[in-house]
Amino acid sequence: MRIAIIPSWYHSPLAPARGSFIKAQAEGLQARGHDVLLLVPDRDSDRRLLRLTDSVENGVRCIRISVPAPWHRLLGFYLPGAFASVFSKQISQFSPDVVHAHAARPAGVLASCALKNKSIPYVLTEHSGPLNNFWWTLHGKHRIALAYKNASRIFAVSDFLRREMVKHFGKLVQNTTILSNGVNTNFFTSKDRPPRKGKLLFVGALERGKGLHILLNSLSTIPDLLKWNLTVVGIGKEGVSLRSQALKLGLSDKIEWLGAIPYQDMPGVYESHDYVVVPSLHETFSMVCAEALACKRPVIASRCGGPEEVVPVYGGRLVPAG
Repeated sequence: MRIAIIPSWYHSPLAPARGSFIKAQAEGLQARGHDVLLLVPDRDSDRRLLRLTDSVENGVRCIRISVPAPWHRLLGFYLPGAFASVFSKQISQFSPDVVHAHAARPAGVLASCALKNKSIPYVLTEHSGPLNNFWWTLHGKHRIALAYKNASRIFAVSDFLRREMVKHFGKLVQNTTILSNGVNTNFFTSKDRPPRKGKLLFVGALERGKGLHILLNSLSTIPDLLKWNLTVVGIGKEGVSLRSQALKLGLSDKIEWLGAIPYQDMPGVYESHDYVVVPSLHETFSMVCAEALACKRPVIASRCGGPEEVVPVYGGRLVPAG
């Protein structure tokens, strides 16, 4: 089968772990004998707008279309005509049996526009949330509605997200199927070392919704007789303020900030820690929970949507968000 994949976000040198599950899916399909093409809106590109870069990445053909932020949002979502025409041309040349769009904004919108006059079906997997944060105007919500309406099949990565979709889009998405993100358990493995030393790990973007500020406040209340340290993996706009918060709380000597880590190094990072903490305020799934469990690391996560469906009772501890 010939499969074209359009991700709403994908990895780059600036964000090596972004969209790791989409990359894993593409490589898994290719390994099973399918012919896969990735069509990536490249928000981190420093090239001319809409310029194409065609390469093979780990065995999968990948065409990156330059659309530097914030153009990726404007052209990919609110005014997708010109951008979608680039996708339409590449899809025609590849002639796939099916197109898979990851999330409605912008991949689903682009797929809907690019395939408007074609008989090629597309399926849409929704990952994103909170959904009502993804449009600023009724025009934007209409774009998402059309992406859902024109899809041959709609998937959601959790029942929590499916319910949120139904809340905002009603009958249009009532036949949504739950299809959780997959984890490559040949890649995320464990040496069966039991947790014992209080080495905590946070993995995620350094932004408000990921809740690291909540974790820091919580850690500041732990009695001195309990020994712990925290490793932070991730980058983001809240990085400076989070470091400042850690300093004010007197936690700096117990925290190691690693920044962005290459995806291929993550199994070793999980394995070298005892507990993985996910203090998010909202997660539609939580790949961090799934990857940690695949590495046999117990998870301490907030009940914020996705983790409740990912973390089993023997996999760790769930606490109220916040």
